[in-house]
Amino acid sequence: MASKPANILIISEGAVAEEAIMRKLQKAYGLDGKFEYTSYKTNIYVLYNQMFADKDISVLDIQSHLRTKEEKAYSKATTDDERVKIALMIDILSRNYSEIYLIFDIESPQDEKYCPLKIRRMTMYFNDATDMGKLYISYPMVESFYHMASIPDVNYNTYTTQTNMLVKKQYKQRVRAESRNKKYFDRFAINEDECTTIIEHNITKAWHITTKTRDKLIPDSIDILEAQL
Repeated sequence: MASKPANILIISEGAVAEEAIMRKLQKAYGLDGKFEYTSYKTNIYVLYNQMFADKDISVLDIQSHLRTKEEKAYSKATTDDERVKIALMIDILSRNYSEIYLIFDIESPQDEKYCPLKIRRMTMYFNDATDMGKLYISYPMVESFYHMASIPDVNYNTYTTQTNMLVKKQYKQRVRAESRNKKYFDRFAINEDECTTIIEHNITKAWHITTKTRDKLIPDSIDILEAQL
């Protein structure tokens, strides 16, 4: 009997870039299943403070947390348009999903709330897409997906950014200046082969920065995190 297509919830920090990338990959690979997207509309440290701080970790549930957040927003909405959008999101967050993925930027060091201990705790908690959810972190932010002068790019492993560039919020401009197709991110990767090349580059770079022996497909996310921290 054919397996049932996955029902997947994607929770991202932003409402545009992350969803655009995921939809591009979904289209490129013809991924089966139903994908729902929701934006947390703030960063990973706010998520930690709202969901983890001084709370019993054994009863945490990202969907319930987000649904409560949206219900509070609904009670404060002032227009019918707002209420309709929020009601739709509450409905999405009330469904059952076979997999949940969270996509957030690490934000260091430009965010005053930056805290390695919090990120470590969240990475260890959100480690299974079929259970509490799987957290994926963009280093330093989701725009790094486009930071390639060509596809393939033999120099990809050498690309880094300095902390002062992040503090001054200049990294996005650098990506636009150095990447293929410049500001036209929607034309960055145009087919499955190019998407595969980008994924392979990121896997190779992950092993490169962890300096561990490559003995499986990808390194553990906590090893990648420690290298980046």
